[in-house]
Amino acid sequence: TSDNFAGPTLAPQWQWHANHETSWHSLTERPGHLRLFPAAGNPCDISKYPRLLGQKFPASSFTAAVRLDASGASPGCISGLAVVGGGDS
Repeated sequence: TSDNFAGPTLAPQWQWHANHETSWHSLTERPGHLRLFPAAGNPCDISKYPRLLGQKFPASSFTAAVRLDASGASPGCISGLAVVGGGDS
C-alpha cells in the first residue's frame, strides 16, 4: 500500500515499536510529509529504539521506495531505512 501522508493520522499500515507519543512525529509541520523527531540511541541496535516506526512485509516479494530529506539534520544525526526480518535481512 502507499501513503502520501495527507491525512491527520498515520495510515493503519504504520506501527510504532513501542507505545508512541504524539511528540515523536508530525504530519502537519510539512504537509504531505512525515516528520520524525530524533532521539538519542544506540545505532548498533535499532530494536532498542521505542521511536522505531515500521510496517510488516506486505508480501513475500515486493518493492519499497522511500525519499529521505535530512537537509535540516544536525551534524552527527543518523537517519535511514532498515529492512529487518528473517535470516537474509
